[in-house]
Amino acid sequence: HIFNDLIVATTYAGESLHESLLTDDIRAKALAALTAVHEAGVAHRDVLLRNFVMDATGAVRIIDFAQAKTNASHRDFQKDRDAFRSVFSISDSRGRHRD
Repeated sequence: HIFNDLIVATTYAGESLHESLLTDDIRAKALAALTAVHEAGVAHRDVLLRNFVMDATGAVRIIDFAQAKTNASHRDFQKDRDAFRSVFSISDSRGRHRD
């Protein structure tokens, strides 16, 4: 939740995507999570696999908003999306599996 530039986050237990096999379904869920953050006007600014976790229900969530920016600009969002594409394509080259 966002309150006047203060982000309040919930603690989630789950496995980092850094340790997971990345399927197309997981990628889609991760992108949906990032899109939801952007729709709330927040740029994450630290898009790394370790900052995406999957809980026991299979939901993918973003964690670690220490570098996040509220009232973000289009450029901030684009940097997040570029980082997302880079991080998820690098994970493929490290031997992660795709569906």
